[in-house]
Amino acid sequence: MNLRKISVAAAGAVLALALAGCSSSVTLQGEKVGNAGEFLEEADQLFTETVANAPADSLSSSDDSRCFYEKNGEDITSVVHCGPVKILGHEGNYFPISFETKIDSDSKKILSDPQVSEAAANPAGELFRPDGKKPADIGSVAQPAGPQATQKNFAVVMPLDSVSSPLNFEDLEKRSFLKAPAANVSVAQKATNELIPGEVLSKLQGNDASSESSSGGSQEFYRPAEDQSLSMYKISVGSPDELGPKLDTGWSQPEGAKDAGLSLSIKSGSQRLNVAGSLTSVSFGTNESKTATISCSSVPCQALDGKDYLLVVSSEDSAAPSLVGTTDGKDQTVALGTGQVSSEVSSVAYERERLRQQVSAAWGTQTEEIVSQKAAGENGEPTELTFGGSVGSAYLTPFETTAGWAPEGKAWLVLQVDDMVLDEGYYSSDASVDWPKSWTAKVGKQSIAAQPEAISDRAVFEVPANLKKADVSFQPSGVVTYRHADENYSSNKKQKAFTVEKALKVEVEIP
Repeated sequence: MNLRKISVAAAGAVLALALAGCSSSVTLQGEKVGNAGEFLEEADQLFTETVANAPADSLSSSDDSRCFYEKNGEDITSVVHCGPVKILGHEGNYFPISFETKIDSDSKKILSDPQVSEAAANPAGELFRPDGKKPADIGSVAQPAGPQATQKNFAVVMPLDSVSSPLNFEDLEKRSFLKAPAANVSVAQKATNELIPGEVLSKLQGNDASSESSSGGSQEFYRPAEDQSLSMYKISVGSPDELGPKLDTGWSQPEGAKDAGLSLSIKSGSQRLNVAGSLTSVSFGTNESKTATISCSSVPCQALDGKDYLLVVSSEDSAAPSLVGTTDGKDQTVALGTGQVSSEVSSVAYERERLRQQVSAAWGTQTEEIVSQKAAGENGEPTELTFGGSVGSAYLTPFETTAGWAPEGKAWLVLQVDDMVLDEGYYSSDASVDWPKSWTAKVGKQSIAAQPEAISDRAVFEVPANLKKADVSFQPSGVVTYRHADENYSSNKKQKAFTVEKALKVEVEIP
């Protein structure tokens, strides 16, 4: 890049005479400025130093770039504008220079102490110089090439509010969603910038050090590495859908619980890129690349504070990338831009507006004899089973605590069972209820058995994802061990299978 350096020493005397002769025509707040020409020369020198000290290839100016006053009616404004310039990643083309004022012995205002702003802007008023020179056309200023990144084939996510480099976003044609057990992730906007923010590369390297410059305090932008295509998106991470009843297990996790945590990656052409960064912290250890994850040991996962992040992807493929969410070893992939979701697991969360339905079926309790007097013997005791409870809610969910993901085209129907009573009431008997065998869901003409690994506070069935109605029955079944005693009081332990005659039923409808 060819940065312009103004040589004040070579033309200082001529320029000072030309400018000084017109100073009397410049007024500020209705008072004449006594040193308008001399101060503009001082501002020109400060502008020259600002351009020369800018980071390499990040700022350019033309041979006719210089400082100007801005008209405010008959007066000038309290800011001098120097340019035009082009700054990598910025829209402003003039550096504002502020100044102090004082009154001299001739009652004229004297301008002093010029201070250049770090942020370039575009003045609204007419620019002029006492010597009559006009601002150069912005088209005469070459676009700065910018420094080039060395990193290739990477994806980084970081909180959007931690990125100080200016970014511009436009809406995607279609919002993209990933609905995972641990979080809902949405992508609605894409950055129009063609340069990588410096903070992104610093975080990727695990190094916050940066080179100082007068145009922003650090090297703000980089061109993508050679043969790399850049895509940047604003992604929002929020609370997941309610996918099941709350666990009543204290601090411990139920046996066989599936890890419901989420990790993110990028699919770009034939490449699969791990997303570096953190969805809970902005810190990176030195030379450490954390995977963007949200932890959740089992569903239902905790609520999240909604937060926006910047996702930056640099890859060999120029086509729009896809965001991949992985939970329990299974992928969900959404194409950024089209919003098309592909998955090898249940997509019911995308297809149904409502995943939870109040049921409120209060059964009360029932008592049935499961060992008769005859079976117990003349001196034995019959055994009765008291059973009952209620169903508070029904869920149609893609992911269940112990069952994990439902297969593609299917869903888990989960019934939350409250106040369950199973009591045989006799010290000499022991009834073992087979929980999954005791439950049946009838969907149309099909009878579906409950999942065997389900926790005992719920019944879980694999059903079609488009389920609208199911008739569920609870009919305790199992094995009872009891004491048999004959007429001579000779006793021994016996076992028998049982199934109660009366089933407790509930109709579940999910719109």
